[in-house]
Amino acid sequence: MITSSLLHLASVFLLAATIVAAETSLSLKVSGPQNVDGVHNLKVLATLTNTGSDTLKLLNDPRSLLSKAPTNTFLIKSENGYTPSFHGLKMKYTPLWSMNNDASNKTFTVLEPGQSVEVEHDLSSAYDFTNSGEGAYDIDTAKTFRYLDESTQQLKTIEAKVERAFKSKISGKLLKARTPRPVRRSPGRIEYSNCSKKQQRQILNATIAAQSYTNCSHSYLTKNNETGTPRYETWFGNFTQARHDNVTTNFASLLKHPYTNYTYECQPEDCGSETTFAYVYPTEFGTIYLCGGFWNTTNTGADSRAGTLVHEASHFEITAGTDDHAYQRGPAQELAEENPDVAINNADSYEYFVENVEELE
Repeated sequence: MITSSLLHLASVFLLAATIVAAETSLSLKVSGPQNVDGVHNLKVLATLTNTGSDTLKLLNDPRSLLSKAPTNTFLIKSENGYTPSFHGLKMKYTPLWSMNNDASNKTFTVLEPGQSVEVEHDLSSAYDFTNSGEGAYDIDTAKTFRYLDESTQQLKTIEAKVERAFKSKISGKLLKARTPRPVRRSPGRIEYSNCSKKQQRQILNATIAAQSYTNCSHSYLTKNNETGTPRYETWFGNFTQARHDNVTTNFASLLKHPYTNYTYECQPEDCGSETTFAYVYPTEFGTIYLCGGFWNTTNTGADSRAGTLVHEASHFEITAGTDDHAYQRGPAQELAEENPDVAINNADSYEYFVENVEELE
């Protein structure tokens, strides 16, 4: 006769076995040349392996190693503690929008148990070693990835276990020559590079709306400058005068550079995905590179073309110098609540503040 205690014990073992069976884990290995003559030869190979027992559907986030785009995904430090300066690109990317609008199924990388994926990265496209100098460098990388939980259809995070550290000794040329960016022929006027007539009309409409967004946002902040409001605190967190002044100053800086004064590139090389909206090189002011997501969204509203221009313009070092700490509305709101000092430097926070689709007061 099977007692209730035995049945309970069996169910516990079954549950434990299910948990073990559903284990998710990743291993990460970064390899490359131990000695490099000229930074243009500093190419590393990232190998990501599914070491768990479940299939993993990994998000191709441009901030992760799964993207070849020259984003700031590596942690590089010399033996003397110096780090190279970042001179790569920053993107507007929205995971949920990408999942819902990806006709080519490139939003995810699917790894079966035991399967690996290799991605080569040219570090010279993202980092300038001029000031940090020659010498041996420890090359580490971001280890956090996001995957789709099929049971909940929600994105979750997973930390990869690094198999071994990688070190490379760099000498010779310390900065890779850039491909020349489009040169402005008429300062003070909008310029198009490789854009069709239809695209030019869409860009012009977006610049008009972005300018209105920025003007209205700056006026709003100037008017509400002594206390927090639902709109401000939703995107930038708990009110302090210093943080509020910082945000207001950033919008004032954006106003000094009207959106009709930029160059817009319609055939960029580094989008990485059809659902990327746009990107800029923050150290190279003046050109905004427009990707597939930009053309497939609305002119105004949530994750709009106008909002994208505000997002990207805020990345430039001479405007607001923002970063991409949190992509998407939910994570941006969480960032504002948990870390307002970082939220005031988050590009999506500025975009969602100006779009104000929630119509917050």
